[in-house]
Amino acid sequence: MAIEIYVRKVNNILMPSDIAQAELLEGLKPNSDYKAILTQPRNPLFHRKAFALSNIGFNAWIPPDDRQYKGRSIAKNFDSFRDELTIRAGFFDPVWKIGGEMRLKPHSWSWGETDQEKFERMYSGFIDVILRDVLSSKLYTQQELERQVELVLGFS
Repeated sequence: MAIEIYVRKVNNILMPSDIAQAELLEGLKPNSDYKAILTQPRNPLFHRKAFALSNIGFNAWIPPDDRQYKGRSIAKNFDSFRDELTIRAGFFDPVWKIGGEMRLKPHSWSWGETDQEKFERMYSGFIDVILRDVLSSKLYTQQELERQVELVLGFS
């Protein structure tokens, strides 16, 4: 059996970080040994902030036109926008496709693959890309964009 639980260090004792985590601990057998792998999770508020920023960029972005591919409309897609945002911010790996072509694979935003420090660098790059490539005609500043993000999150 494997569970993932979040703990907090209080006076050199690891304690469940909230009620839900305490309930997970209650399900474990008393006086039994368990193996724990501890990592410091990313800031969840900052993660939401990055999604709010990317949503602002996505909503402001207007695709070139109503082109079609093999009779199908080309859709505006948030996941594709987020991948492109990540690549344009410089967080990608070049990889080979089966046909011998190179493509850029965006770095993951997932908690398990990106630590807080790297995610903060990514976020800074996202701001630059959105200001340069999406909002350039609207003359936004970084401060105005950050204020919009705070409004979306309900912090202002």
